[in-house]
Amino acid sequence: MLIINEIWIGDRLRIKGSETIGTYEGKDSEFVLKIKVNFEILKIHIDQLEVAPEEVREIDLGLNNTAISESTLKHQHFRSSIDLHIESLAPELINARAERIILKQLKAFEEFMKSAITNKIPHVTIIHGKGEGVLRSEVQFRLKHHFNAKIIQLTNQDGATEAWL
Repeated sequence: MLIINEIWIGDRLRIKGSETIGTYEGKDSEFVLKIKVNFEILKIHIDQLEVAPEEVREIDLGLNNTAISESTLKHQHFRSSIDLHIESLAPELINARAERIILKQLKAFEEFMKSAITNKIPHVTIIHGKGEGVLRSEVQFRLKHHFNAKIIQLTNQDGATEAWL
C-alpha cells in the first residue's frame, strides 16, 4: 500500500491490475491522488495505486556524448563522468521541489561513486553546474569525507569537479 507522505511530485505510479502508468501530480483530497496519464489528469483513490517499476531509459552521461541505459551503467560499462543536471538525470523532475531534485542528484552521485570505486576508476568528473553552489559543495564534501578523494579540483568554469581517488 502506498504511503502518501512517501510519494513525491513526479513519482511514477501504476493503476493496480493494469499497465497504466502515470506521474503523481498532487492530492485532490485526503485519499484521492491526481495522476497524469498521457497529458490527462486522473483522480484515483490511493488504494488503487502502486509504485511503478523503474523504467529502463537512455541517459546521457555528459562528456562522452554517449547515451546508455541505466541498467548497462549499473552492470556492464562504466564512464568516468556523470552529469547531475536534472534535465539529463531525470527530466520528469524538472518542475519538482528543490529538495526532491537534490535528493535525486545526490543519490545518483553516490551510486556513481560506488561504481567508480568498484570498477577501480582512478579519476572521475562530476558535472554539477554552476548554480548557487549547493550541489557542488555537497559533492565536494562527500568526495573528501566519504570517498576519501586524494585531489579535488574545480573545472569547466566551476561547473564540474574532478576527483582523483
